[in-house]
Amino acid sequence: LMDGTTAAVALVNLDASKCVVGNVGDSEIILGSRSAQGVTSFQPLTKIHHLKRSESEADRIAAAGGRVWRGRLGHPKINPQVLSLSISRAIGDLFFKDAKYTDGHPSGLTADP
Repeated sequence: LMDGTTAAVALVNLDASKCVVGNVGDSEIILGSRSAQGVTSFQPLTKIHHLKRSESEADRIAAAGGRVWRGRLGHPKINPQVLSLSISRAIGDLFFKDAKYTDGHPSGLTADP
């Protein structure tokens, strides 16, 4: 659990013409389709949380008491030049979540999609 990851899943039921998707962390889900005329289109099904692409995500981290350094999530206790993450939503990464590693200071890292 010291390392972290993100996840995206899709369940497709062709008989019912249904697709159910879910994500945890910064993983994005994009639906690709092709029309009968051969035109390809892509539609994002999840929000973009990546710090370099989402100003609202940087605002969320600041509101939670965390800090952003050069488009990365900085550790609340250790210099972010030494320890930072390129993601802000993840499963695991306890070094950024557990109070014994952060001295109780919030990092802003969450597993919420």
